[in-house]
Amino acid sequence: MMKSQERLMEELNALNERQIEAGLVAGVWDEETRPFVENYLSQLTLQRIEAEAIEQVQETRKARDAAVFAAQEAVDAKLRANAAIILALGAMLACFLVILILVSRS
Repeated sequence: MMKSQERLMEELNALNERQIEAGLVAGVWDEETRPFVENYLSQLTLQRIEAEAIEQVQETRKARDAAVFAAQEAVDAKLRANAAIILALGAMLACFLVILILVSRS
């Protein structure tokens, strides 16, 4: 890379997207340099969009994992509730049997 290109890269690395866009609109770079700057800006924009997409995918995965965990917890809670109902029915049946035994003895 030539010295002028290295210096241009240093200048561009120091700027953000909006500043580069403003520089392009203002005509800061000559016609020879402009395509390189436009390409640099496109790459910078693409990197930002990719980073945002990766972040969205990660957030989506976190949400999916939380939903799967919540669904499993709901299944577990339903199983515990069913077990409690069965135990309660068993206890009620035992109470009826005790009552029948007591009534039949009298």
